Amino acid sequence: MRSRSLLSLVVVVVLAGCDSTAAIDPPAAPPPVLPLAVGTEWTLAATYSVSYDADGRARDTLRITPGTRSLELAITRDTVVAGERWVLIETTRGLAHCVFDGFSWFTNREDGLYRWRTTPEEAERVYAIGVDEGVPFFETDVVSAALVDDDASFELPTKTVAVRQYDRTWKRIEFSASVRGPIDPMPVTRDQLSSTLGPVALEISLVSLKSGSGEDAVYRPAAVLHYELTDAAVPATAEGARRAAETSEGIAVR
Repeated sequence: MRSRSLLSLVVVVVLAGCDSTAAIDPPAAPPPVLPLAVGTEWTLAATYSVSYDADGRARDTLRITPGTRSLELAITRDTVVAGERWVLIETTRGLAHCVFDGFSWFTNREDGLYRWRTTPEEAERVYAIGVDEGVPFFETDVVSAALVDDDASFELPTKTVAVRQYDRTWKRIEFSASVRGPIDPMPVTRDQLSSTLGPVALEISLVSLKSGSGEDAVYRPAAVLHYELTDAAVPATAEGARRAAETSEGIAVR
């Protein structure tokens, strides 16, 4: 009886060792939203703007002369907080973008890119990954943000790069205590980000007063400025500074 039990055990062990089923590797983690190496600089040039009429309807598209307006970003340093590495991205010239707004800290996490301005505990996810396309991953009374295409492509002058496309729908403006109110119709801006190159296209929406004043003010789209990457991965050489968000064309939606 004992020898029969030992024989059964040997048979089980041999059969288990002969299992030819291939091991299944866990799915690879998605690539990060942005490369975050200290010393990286990105220069994006304004390539065109879309203007709107008094009713907020798109009126025409204006090509912008190369070199006349640019948006520069630089990763100037990093720090570690509670075991997590954060980098400082500064806007070195041009209009402040709603995410890259002059002076903020960023980190890549498994579910997207996070930003904090005052403390890491207040970090917010500004670009999401691993979410349903077209469904807002961030929404307030001011803006909603959605990943609209996780596997898009973008044509740069020298090559085509894979990007993620994000749309932001602007519901109202909150520029200051006296300049705030709903935007009618709501403008949409689009950002296109490469996990290897960085931001390859960013957009900024400008609005102007449509009617009313004070608490009764209603704003309308005035223009959308479109920026495209012209240079990347250059060692940072200048410290960033906050730039005015108001221009003759309108007020930049924050």
